[in-house]
Amino acid sequence: MKQSQLGVLTEDPHKDMRMLLENYTAAALASALRDREDVLQHCATLLAANQISKLSKILRPYQQKYIHQRRHTPEKMLDFRNGGFDTHNVELLRKGLNRMPRRVSTAHSKRAGVVLPLCNVDGVPCILFEKRSKHLRAHPDEVCLPGGMVTKGEDKSIVQTCLREMEEEIGIGHNSTSVLGVLRCNWGEVHHLVGV
Repeated sequence: MKQSQLGVLTEDPHKDMRMLLENYTAAALASALRDREDVLQHCATLLAANQISKLSKILRPYQQKYIHQRRHTPEKMLDFRNGGFDTHNVELLRKGLNRMPRRVSTAHSKRAGVVLPLCNVDGVPCILFEKRSKHLRAHPDEVCLPGGMVTKGEDKSIVQTCLREMEEEIGIGHNSTSVLGVLRCNWGEVHHLVGV
């Protein structure tokens, strides 16, 4: 009888594959595959040398009970029952962002960034949007996230671009913000979504 598999992120193999493809770059997946292959080869060497205790120590975290514990540990899940983005939730978001892919596969002369501003409103976690003026030439009267194009010579990083744009557009200065991380994507992917 075949033992049920737990997958990488979720038990459903189709959902697991979709989540991997949608959330990680090919380079990140290739790196993870290479790491997995190194571990399997090391395990095979330990097995051939009959070093079962060392092999067991390496493989123990992959037992079903430990996978379930990791996936369902309350400390690793966002919990808004106590009201909004508290220190615990913010730290979980920061750790999650730091695990996301950071590579952009295609260089572009145009670079831009947007901020996903998280805030608490009366103890409720919220995302802060802005509404563009109806008198603007581009995208008038639309709801959007603060952000814009990188200004060469002025912005030293994409984070600096985002913080400058946020201050210009909605008046929240960089001194009153905490940057949790950066999500990167190819300009072409954004262009197809927004037509810019």
